[in-house]
Amino acid sequence: MKIKLTLFFLLLIMLLAACSGGGFPFDLFVTATPTASNTPVPTSTITQTSTRTATLTPTITLTPTITRTPTVTFTASITPTPTITVTPLPVQLGSRLKSPFGYSFRYPKDYIINPFEELDGIYSFYAPDPEIITSLIILSYEYPSETSLDQALDKALKQTPQGAVYEESVPLTIGGVEGLSVAWSPDVGTSQSGGRIAVIPQEGNRFFKLSIECSGSYFWGSEASAVFLAVADSITFFKPEVTSCEWAEDETYGLTPENPIRIGGGGAGWKRIEDYLDGISGPGGREPLRFQQVGSVFVEGITLDVYLVRYETEVGTFGPYTILFFDRSTYERPKAPAGYTCMGEYFPFGEL
Repeated sequence: MKIKLTLFFLLLIMLLAACSGGGFPFDLFVTATPTASNTPVPTSTITQTSTRTATLTPTITLTPTITRTPTVTFTASITPTPTITVTPLPVQLGSRLKSPFGYSFRYPKDYIINPFEELDGIYSFYAPDPEIITSLIILSYEYPSETSLDQALDKALKQTPQGAVYEESVPLTIGGVEGLSVAWSPDVGTSQSGGRIAVIPQEGNRFFKLSIECSGSYFWGSEASAVFLAVADSITFFKPEVTSCEWAEDETYGLTPENPIRIGGGGAGWKRIEDYLDGISGPGGREPLRFQQVGSVFVEGITLDVYLVRYETEVGTFGPYTILFFDRSTYERPKAPAGYTCMGEYFPFGEL
């Protein structure tokens, strides 16, 4: 116990001596220099820095290339459907005819012409073969000013046979002028013919019509079509050389004794009346007329000739009569009465 106290005392003296600046003659302890008075000795902080550098950026390319075995393709060898090209039969055309109604044309060389209607602007032809009953008609006629091309075509179709089956109208250019054309075929049990018709507008209120009709055992086919197209291709138009007929604006014109048709001619006036009636037609432009004289009436000192006139409404059927009054003692340029149309220069005569 005394030894422990002696050692403790000795250590205390050494500590005091160190504090007074005397130091020890030998290094017994590590001297710690305080950073400030009354400042506790700082606790050492050990910071362990671990720097780990690891680059782990794997590049994985997963674009698989799939190689397929080629599929066997079978190519069928199909024979194409043959295109049927109809070559028009050659048509020999004769000399050129010129109408005073503003058109000229060439007609089939072997066709026979009917010359009796040429005065009215009508040319009709027929094939000489009795087994091929084919007629070709070319004419020019006049309608009121408000008549459209569609209306003119509809009126022209009324002259075709009953029971015909019509195709849609199509544009057709003839002589550099565009018109309309319609083909028709026979309806079994009703119509016995087929054909085609074209209507072309002319100068003023005139219309040109080209039609062909085949009947009997031969209907609208390659030969008739070739004739139609050949004639159509030969047609030219020019300014008409004749004065067009006129329509009466007064609905009483010719239909009452107070407003007769002043045909003139005196004793030769009978022929004028017939020429006049041959030149007018029904509202369709080409309906056949039937007429007959039924007597005369005496009105204000003038003798008027009275005629009954009617036109064909359907094939073989005529409508009601119209009473027309003619004055052969005086002359005024004749006109078409209400309900009738003009076909041509149906009064090729003037005042005597």
